[in-house]
Amino acid sequence: MEREEREPMVVFDEVVKVYRATQSLLRRSRGEVRALDGVSFAIQKGEIFALVGESGSGKTTCGRLLVHLESPSSGRVLFQGQDLATLRGRSLREFRRRVQMIFQDPYQSLNPQLTVFQTVVEPLVVQRWGSHEDREQRVVEALEEVGLRPARDFMFRYPHQLSGGQRQRVAIARAMILEPQLVVADEPVSMLDASIQAQLLNMLLELKERHSLTLLFITHDLASARYLADRICVIYKGRIMEQGPTDLVIENPLHPYTKALLRAVPTVDRRKEELPPPACPVDSFLAPKEAACPFYSRCPDCTSRCMEKEAPLAEVEKDHYSACFLHYG
Repeated sequence: MEREEREPMVVFDEVVKVYRATQSLLRRSRGEVRALDGVSFAIQKGEIFALVGESGSGKTTCGRLLVHLESPSSGRVLFQGQDLATLRGRSLREFRRRVQMIFQDPYQSLNPQLTVFQTVVEPLVVQRWGSHEDREQRVVEALEEVGLRPARDFMFRYPHQLSGGQRQRVAIARAMILEPQLVVADEPVSMLDASIQAQLLNMLLELKERHSLTLLFITHDLASARYLADRICVIYKGRIMEQGPTDLVIENPLHPYTKALLRAVPTVDRRKEELPPPACPVDSFLAPKEAACPFYSRCPDCTSRCMEKEAPLAEVEKDHYSACFLHYG
């Protein structure tokens, strides 16, 4: 019984995701893009796990794989011990109820032709939940829970009649209406003003406590991750650079990429710094070797060893992992 309680809710097991790149005009193949390259991590029940990295690092791909919008090229994604690739029929429908996603852009994630009520009630209709009266009452409860009060003043508005913050609250209400166990929040506040960001982050914390939620929080902003998350996983070019409890990663960053991300966060007494350009003395015509550290061309501490092979993700201090040769003897 104790073993079952300790079993992670989510496991990524050596997940690889490859996309085929094509030329847009003639549709000729231009090779492959490895969005994820052997990604492994676990999310415990009830925690907020932040996946942090620049645009193009593979964060959103992880989220899409977790909600089963896409399938991995190799490796496994497990939810409560079940491989998502095996889900069919009733088990897939039940999975859709238990796992929901909040998308980054509230301007694109809401159908402009649907009212707020039609948008939020749709998951209940798909899941054949309750009568029309039950669904209407549930929509009212969901809207008021995310701060759209009184709910009936918002139910029959269209997205263009709402502010950006109100639209994202509608998107959160839609994700929460089925009372999921796991929510993937993909940059949920990145397109909003700072004051609205703080409100929505606090609301996510309240929803997490009230509903015993587990969250995968995807962001490029380490400040938001520090405020919200229990653990942070730093990802770059589809590979994990560092992982550990939030306080350890922020206060004692181990990987040069994490340090660069932290310097890019502005503070009261320091302007943000740009992430480093390629810094290694490598001939410009040499493409990075597949086995090399993906960050070596931008790393001020890189050596010839980094160009030849990638450091494995290793535990440097308790529960704190890094993939960097700086921490090897």
